[in-house]
Amino acid sequence: FGGTFMQVKSTNFGSFAALALIAAAPLPAFAQLLPLEEITVTATKRETNLQDTPISITAFGRRDLENAGTHNLFGLAEFVPNMVVGQNNNDTQVMIRGIGTSDTTIVSDPSVAVHLDDLYITRTSGLNMLMYDTERVEVLRGPQGTLYGRNATGGSVNIISTRPQSEFGVNADALYGDYDWFQFRGVLNAPIVKDHLAGRLSLVREKHDGYQENVFPGGTESNDSDALAWRAQLLWTPNDNLSVLFKADNVDFDDVGQQRERLDSPLGH
Repeated sequence: FGGTFMQVKSTNFGSFAALALIAAAPLPAFAQLLPLEEITVTATKRETNLQDTPISITAFGRRDLENAGTHNLFGLAEFVPNMVVGQNNNDTQVMIRGIGTSDTTIVSDPSVAVHLDDLYITRTSGLNMLMYDTERVEVLRGPQGTLYGRNATGGSVNIISTRPQSEFGVNADALYGDYDWFQFRGVLNAPIVKDHLAGRLSLVREKHDGYQENVFPGGTESNDSDALAWRAQLLWTPNDNLSVLFKADNVDFDDVGQQRERLDSPLGH
């Protein structure tokens, strides 16, 4: 019995030694040359590196949002841990780590605060907005203070739009899919006074047929979309220490939206 025990112990030691040699082996040259992309966030009201920010946060840059095809909070929730977004008629409910608000009346404030360019969106009906020409989205999990003007129990979602740039640029795309889904997005950026004044105009148009059948003759299918949103910005930078941003935006919904579907009772009543 003793010899067998010593033999097993010796075999384990050899395995550990082999693992140690493998772990100590140098990485291939291409693996050592791959740099980590630095992600800058403003979750603490100042620009910091995401890796150095002491907050549970998930951040998405412009390219990340485009690659994911995310254009609203519902699509964003598919890529954020512990985040769930639901719909109650025309009100959007956001929950983080299981904390949210089921009361969508005008006298209730959501437990997850959503900010668009540092402005707090006070009502859940305003969360149906389309995200377009977005520079960055930051999702902060856990209780938040009044840093952005409104405290929140569950967390905070900060949407940051792309500001006017000093170079001329035009960008547009169009998408088409099932249920006659059509989406057009366009951006025009133009410098007006070199290094001091620039303007930016963003536009998105989305439309698709309803996913839910309306059994009423001549009725319109619900769960459809017919939205038009635009944003106009003017950035004035008189010197290196001062910048003033003028912005106007609007979202127009002309659809039925989500409706509740009546289900038959299992008892036949």
